[in-house]
Amino acid sequence: MDGNLVADTTQWVKGKDFPEWMDEVGVATISKGYLLPDETPRKAYRRVAKAIAERLESLLDSIESNMDSKLRGIRDKVFS
Repeated sequence: MDGNLVADTTQWVKGKDFPEWMDEVGVATISKGYLLPDETPRKAYRRVAKAIAERLESLLDSIESNMDSKLRGIRDKVFS
């Protein structure tokens, strides 16, 4: 299949390796190139959620730093 990874879904257990709501079409779709080698949909969801959380944490740190800087600037203008 033109170099794409295709996951072996024969050992996957519904509710354990992939969500209860995922039907045969969903399993077939996600198993054709969307997963890392030896990865189940559940592991992929965790991997993606962790990456999103890390990026959000970085974004929130940046916003917090920016707000602190702006508030210090306002404080300095008001109390100088």
